[in-house]
Amino acid sequence: MDFLLYSEINIFCTAILLIILVHCLTSPQKTAENKFFISAVAFSVLTTVFDTVRTCIYQYEDYKFSHLAGTAVSALCLICFITAIFFCFLYMEKAQDSIIMKGKYRKTTIAVSSALLCFFILFALLYEVNAYVSGRPDTEHGFLFFIQLFIAFIYIIIPAFGAALKSFKEKHFADKGKLMSICSFALYPVCCILFHHIIDVSVIAVPMFTLSYLFVFIETERRMISVDPVTGLDNRRRIVDYLSAKKKTLDYNEKLCFIITDIDSFKNINDSYGHNEGDNALLIISSVLKDFCRKNDCFCGRYG
Repeated sequence: MDFLLYSEINIFCTAILLIILVHCLTSPQKTAENKFFISAVAFSVLTTVFDTVRTCIYQYEDYKFSHLAGTAVSALCLICFITAIFFCFLYMEKAQDSIIMKGKYRKTTIAVSSALLCFFILFALLYEVNAYVSGRPDTEHGFLFFIQLFIAFIYIIIPAFGAALKSFKEKHFADKGKLMSICSFALYPVCCILFHHIIDVSVIAVPMFTLSYLFVFIETERRMISVDPVTGLDNRRRIVDYLSAKKKTLDYNEKLCFIITDIDSFKNINDSYGHNEGDNALLIISSVLKDFCRKNDCFCGRYG
């Protein structure tokens, strides 16, 4: 692989990741889910930068310098990659509202995951030191590397598998689309790991990882258009689209039933306790309606 072409591809992917990162940083949404995603993108940017620098260093004619500097940059690249995978795991679990990211389990999950992250980083440093001492070329992989490869698979596949199971049971359009995007989010990094380190077609590794983030970013933007920001229910646009599609599939004698509800004296809540409490009231009611519709295979949205 021509190192110049490889570097150009990496720089192009880094630019895409930076655009996603800047857009997410300037977004008004500052939820834990978004913070995990931003952290994953940020460490992926660092990974591509260090990977590009490493590729350039190995072109240097002085073997001792290139091997020492290349090993140091490789260690930084590997650490950033592992950290990016770590935040991908937290994002995927939080995005699908997993039980391990709720209440008392949340702190335990983050603490245990952080401890494992530190252990894996030490493992990565051990791998790079071992590679430098043994004089092993960067293209050859030892036993420690494949242990890290296995860890990366586990971090990504477990939440993706959980999201896939939930998506088959989910009837709510917005939630189902979100779960499917989580499943797809895992596809590109897994392919990245496989192609880059097993088949060793390194040129497609960074682009596939970049596609993963780009897909989630586009899917998130698409959901924002179809979802009510306060309640998380499908909005009027999605209701109209759903009814139009449903109308085409109805049988001749099949009927479609509607239940339209309103909250009595809702203005009094806003006037007495403020709009934040009014939004909380809407959120509680919408959660009840969503759970009911999920159990009874109904469609639920906010028209007003």
